Amino acid sequence: MKTSAQDSASPPRRWRPLVLRLVVLGVVGWWVTQSTDLNDFGAVLTRLPVLIGGAALAIALGNMVLAGLRWRALMVAFGARDLPPVLTLVRLFLIGQFYNTFVPGSVGGDVVRGAVSRACFDSGATSYAVVVSERLLGLSALGLIFLFGFAAGPSIVDLGE
Repeated sequence: MKTSAQDSASPPRRWRPLVLRLVVLGVVGWWVTQSTDLNDFGAVLTRLPVLIGGAALAIALGNMVLAGLRWRALMVAFGARDLPPVLTLVRLFLIGQFYNTFVPGSVGGDVVRGAVSRACFDSGATSYAVVVSERLLGLSALGLIFLFGFAAGPSIVDLGE
């Protein structure tokens, strides 16, 4: 019976990824506490109705699930094999969002998602094409929302000035 490299790794080596994640989380948490007035933050949270906060969280998580489903559909369209479960894709999408937020350039998460999904395709470049296509679909949807709002919405700025 074959054992994977992770199974045969020494115990300290198996803990490195978890320790690294906790260190990064600790540094980000320390930075947030140093750069934010926690009293003001707490006051805002106490004024936020629970229903509104829960609805915002549900919408954000729903968005991540839809993003995972969209990513999976594109992977199928591009001929992926051995597709990961949707929850794995959602988790990877959340990890990608973290990198897009905290790494300069806002593409770090896309590179991570492309690199992780390379094993699903015969050509590694296809995984990056899927991620770029997914981003273009999102940009197109945003453009459609903008156009609809521009055409149907109220005049916000007087262009005759």
